[in-house]
Amino acid sequence: MKYGMQRRFLAFKCGSLALFFVFIVLLVACSNGPTASNAVVSAPTPTLSIQMGNGDLSPTPTPLAYTCGAWATQTSLPVGTDRIGVNAKFTRLVDGNPQGVDNATATATVHWPDNTTDTQTVQTTFDGLAVFTVQIGNHMDAINKIVLITIHFEKAGTVCDVDSSRAAFFTLVVSTPTATTTPGANGTPGANATPPGNKKPG
Repeated sequence: MKYGMQRRFLAFKCGSLALFFVFIVLLVACSNGPTASNAVVSAPTPTLSIQMGNGDLSPTPTPLAYTCGAWATQTSLPVGTDRIGVNAKFTRLVDGNPQGVDNATATATVHWPDNTTDTQTVQTTFDGLAVFTVQIGNHMDAINKIVLITIHFEKAGTVCDVDSSRAAFFTLVVSTPTATTTPGANGTPGANATPPGNKKPG
């Protein structure tokens, strides 16, 4: 009887020890495995594809060998002005840099609102500049209307035109007179003026 109890006690101790080792193994295994706190979620790597030379891109335009332009020295003129200056420039590219075309023939055409035209021809200076003086005269029909000046350049068979889409322009406007006051006796402006509705004592 006593021997049987000892065997059962020994079996209980061995079972407890074995259970303890199993618990330790499970604990170690769980501590080495992934947990919610240290799990790493890998995101997909973003990619960007750049395709060159697919034919959809416009090439850089080649600069023009010759260019020209024109402008009026003043775009709004009071009625009564008898003349206005108009400048024009004729240039070419030399080693990628603009250079004036000298001694070229420049012809300006003034397009008045009544469909009449005036022309004037000059030679460009060493830096490609052409200077015109437009006589306004009695063109009263130009009041509050745009007057265009187109330019035609030519030298040794090379031409350049400042057409109506890029023309120089000006407009005649009616100027508003500025009100003035008469100085009073003591030099103060309007000192002698009588306020409206009051009469000077007689």
